[in-house]
Amino acid sequence: MGVVKINIYSEMTDFDTIGKSLPGSKGGSMFGLRTYNMGRKPFMMLYEGELVCRLFGQDKAAALTLPGTRLFNPRNNRMENWVQIPREQGANWLEWAAKAQATVPG
Repeated sequence: MGVVKINIYSEMTDFDTIGKSLPGSKGGSMFGLRTYNMGRKPFMMLYEGELVCRLFGQDKAAALTLPGTRLFNPRNNRMENWVQIPREQGANWLEWAAKAQATVPG
């Protein structure tokens, strides 16, 4: 993986740059939100300018130690294996997106 520069003014551009840099990923949507998928399975999405990744086990626990990171909880409907990573952690988004991509079987 190459280095992806994060532009603090354009979350959507950053999200797409990261998604397109991950081999085999394709853009999609879930719940009306932009996603990147492996096949038909989403592994990351953009919500309110923040990255949301599907993570499990040690990766999930490690992500939740980052300041401002929390379980994804849209409309008080917590999605247990989805972690919302704030803009302030943008320099780490590629790392977390790659870990999320690795959770998709195939």
